[in-house]
Amino acid sequence: MDVFLSWSGKKSRAVAAALHFHLPQIINQLDPWKSDTDIDKGARWADEIAARLESCKAGIICLTRSNLRSEWIHYEAGALSKTVGKTRVCTLLADVAPSQVTEPLKQFQATRIERSEFLQLIRTLNGALGENALAERRIDEAFPNWWSGLERTLRKLPDDDDGRKPNVLEFRPEVAERNVFAEALSDGILKYHRTLPADIVRSMIATSKVIKFLKTFFQADEWIESSLRDALNNGGRVELFLCDPNSKVLNERCASLKESPSEGRTRIIRAVQKMREFASDRTTSKPRVTVTLYDGWPGAPLLLCDNRILVGLYLRGTRSFGGPWVQVRRGSPLRESRLGGILEGQFTDFAKQNDIVEVLKTRSEFDRWLAKFAGISPSPIQSLSS
Repeated sequence: MDVFLSWSGKKSRAVAAALHFHLPQIINQLDPWKSDTDIDKGARWADEIAARLESCKAGIICLTRSNLRSEWIHYEAGALSKTVGKTRVCTLLADVAPSQVTEPLKQFQATRIERSEFLQLIRTLNGALGENALAERRIDEAFPNWWSGLERTLRKLPDDDDGRKPNVLEFRPEVAERNVFAEALSDGILKYHRTLPADIVRSMIATSKVIKFLKTFFQADEWIESSLRDALNNGGRVELFLCDPNSKVLNERCASLKESPSEGRTRIIRAVQKMREFASDRTTSKPRVTVTLYDGWPGAPLLLCDNRILVGLYLRGTRSFGGPWVQVRRGSPLRESRLGGILEGQFTDFAKQNDIVEVLKTRSEFDRWLAKFAGISPSPIQSLSS
């Protein structure tokens, strides 16, 4: 769901940037949008902003003492006011008391930077998702950790009194896992990507309706399998691409990790067993779960959750899932570019290159495949993941 973030001024922009980063972490179906610069109305990509204002399903106006009389804030507020009834709109008060807010901004529900009021805001945004809304208990469980990160950012907002225009690269979101790649991404490329902590990836998998996952094999603690199971239990569909247990690629990958190939085979077999219980008894056009076994080099781990692409990055000295995941955002130039097509094409290139060994869709197909490996124990391995 599109959420329009209205801002003007250095402090207001920092608030919008914090929301832009943090909102999808608690509800991954939210897709916040904000303009990247604070320049004169005539030059501020007016056509694109007008289109966003018209199409958004929610709007948050980031207010500070210095922008209460901003013509641009009033312009965007006026556009949002025309959508009230079909759009959830509120003001977020960074350093302003509710009594200081006047018309036309006063007509919107005000939210202060306080825990209870932010929880209500998140519940409101979640409610706007309709049938795709998360269960309220999940919001309540996830909110404390999410709020602590956002609150730290909002308590360290820059001042608005130096008269300088904001630097587009000035705001660097805090991330749960610090790493060298996150530092590099903060230099501009975060406009189109986001590094994601593992717990966010888990939540994104569990709440998505259509999931495609390309991997050599899974790690030993089973959190991926459990996330996929949650998605399937919630009515999602899963397409899983794993390396064939007899593939030379698997042997090479295990050798690079200084692990026994039998450990990699065990994890693949275990994952197939986990998915078998969700397989259909007969062939259907949209099976709940499909497992494709390939014999080819997969490249980086790749995950599609609904309309989001995530790429897992291997860093020197870091194993898969130990480094960051990067999200290629819907509608970004990178997603729409040739690279976006290359990423999604990874799932179809196996067939083009005759690298597919077997495709499992029905329970009988799963059973026949598992029977070939009946002598290999599927018990968990207590070593690091691939």
